[in-house]
Amino acid sequence: MVEFEKKLGQAIILYKDERVWESHMIIQNLIKTYGFARVYKSNPVILEIQRRAACVKYFIDSFIELEISGINVNSDFYDKKYEDFSKEFLLRSQSSDVFFSGDDTDSNESFESSNSLLESLDPQSSQLENSCDGYFDDDGNLFKDKDYEQCSGLVTKTRPKEWQYIIQKDPFDLWYRGYENSSVIEICFQGSIKTNILNILSVFYERDLYSCWIPYYTFPIKFGLNSIKEVMHKDRVHLVVAIYIDIPWPFSNREIILEIWTSNEIIPNNRIFVHASSIENHGFHPRLQIDVPYYMGYSNRANISGGGLVSPEADDLTHLIFKWKIDLLFEPPKFLLNFFLKNFIKACWEKFSNVCLQVDHPNSLHKERLKTNKDLYDFIREKMKEKEEAKAA
Repeated sequence: MVEFEKKLGQAIILYKDERVWESHMIIQNLIKTYGFARVYKSNPVILEIQRRAACVKYFIDSFIELEISGINVNSDFYDKKYEDFSKEFLLRSQSSDVFFSGDDTDSNESFESSNSLLESLDPQSSQLENSCDGYFDDDGNLFKDKDYEQCSGLVTKTRPKEWQYIIQKDPFDLWYRGYENSSVIEICFQGSIKTNILNILSVFYERDLYSCWIPYYTFPIKFGLNSIKEVMHKDRVHLVVAIYIDIPWPFSNREIILEIWTSNEIIPNNRIFVHASSIENHGFHPRLQIDVPYYMGYSNRANISGGGLVSPEADDLTHLIFKWKIDLLFEPPKFLLNFFLKNFIKACWEKFSNVCLQVDHPNSLHKERLKTNKDLYDFIREKMKEKEEAKAA
């Protein structure tokens, strides 16, 4: 019992450090030793650890299945057994149980509130759905009979078409494919930016500054980001945001309620995994314990699921690779699809890269945020430092 509680505590501490996969590996070892029911009933947060780990594994596996030449996500990290994993990573790095900074920030208070909620949940309650929310078998493989697509609106029984290489312009590559008789499309892109990972993450994270790099077109068509509103902010990086997008008449505008979280793999795998998936329903959300906004009258709610990997290749070079599956809610005319792929996404990348490169400039708003949002960015700095120390050991 003492060993069980010790390992469980270690898994939860790692999870608080956003080290999802490392936490999951401990949970899997506990399940193998003590059984599924014993582990899942021990603490409500176990369910979320396993859910996120399943998202990571499903995403990595789906990347491999794309079979796109030039794409390599290096999945070996996720295939390691617990014994090898613990020797190489878990025992080589220390995770502090001091989660909060000394500042009395909103994000700190938000996490304290959500953590108290987790601790107060009844493990036997219907909220946990223990009987049907297992994601991995005893050997750590995803159950094959479960649907891991985050949005039911993205599940399609039609066959995907061949991948098309839309943009091949160093350092940016963009691929696209559609589905037969479907409004669902997939896009995949990768590229490198000559700046450090902290600058990249600041541009990703500061939602109120998205207008700096997400374009808005009024000619030749109306298309782009209208506004973005924060619905929830828990932990360091667990967000729900409402994104409103204008698209040309006669189509209705789009809104997306997007849940975003990260998995910190900096120390063992030299990258950060970013996951984002839309929330389809409105009203009270039992897992998130929030009220999801209702539809706005003049827009339709779209579905999107995906994410990517952000990897520091050097002190001044960061590689990004992302994949998204999107339900456009209609089969777009060719001119509109071409505009979205060849103009809008290309412009997003170019503006995003430019903003990242300018973070170190004296008047950069993102540079100021790197100083003021210390709870997040000091945490990342510390993890980068730990990674270098682990390499030197």
